Amino acid sequence: FALGDWIYFGLTDDLRNIFSISLIDKNKLHGEIINGYHLTYQNLSPEQYVWINFLRKKEDIRLSHFTYFPEDLNNKLEESYAKNTIMISASRFGVESLKYPRVGYAAKPWLSKGFYTMSEYNKIYNKYNKDKIFYIKNYFEELLYYIQIKSRYISRGSNKTRKIIVNILRMFNGMKSLD
Repeated sequence: FALGDWIYFGLTDDLRNIFSISLIDKNKLHGEIINGYHLTYQNLSPEQYVWINFLRKKEDIRLSHFTYFPEDLNNKLEESYAKNTIMISASRFGVESLKYPRVGYAAKPWLSKGFYTMSEYNKIYNKYNKDKIFYIKNYFEELLYYIQIKSRYISRGSNKTRKIIVNILRMFNGMKSLD
């Protein structure tokens, strides 16, 4: 339940509706405190907090912390994206991070675990909306995403192996290698 935080666009009223939520009550945060701050993984990330509180305007959704995700919420998550967003990668939208130039994270969904490829988003959109959209599945993007995800499992104990695999994929895309 966390939309990316790079850019939002849409009708002003729609964007105001998303962000018209109360600030986090620090008395409701829990878990370990380091340097005066509660740890995100024991609470919600800012992106999760925004999206869940937007959705709570319509229905009660319980999510206790960053990594808690009961299986029965997956359909609600997908439906919330399909009915409230148009997802598009940063590279497809023509946006590049000034903080991390040529970064793959979020700019190229197939390089980022957890991001939807355009084909995946279109499939989800059609699943939850009456008005269907026509799309041609991008098999190359799907293959790259599959390879990248599998490389994480293959190299689970070895960050060096994972870096090599991801850097090969990044090189084919003209992107900067991971340090």
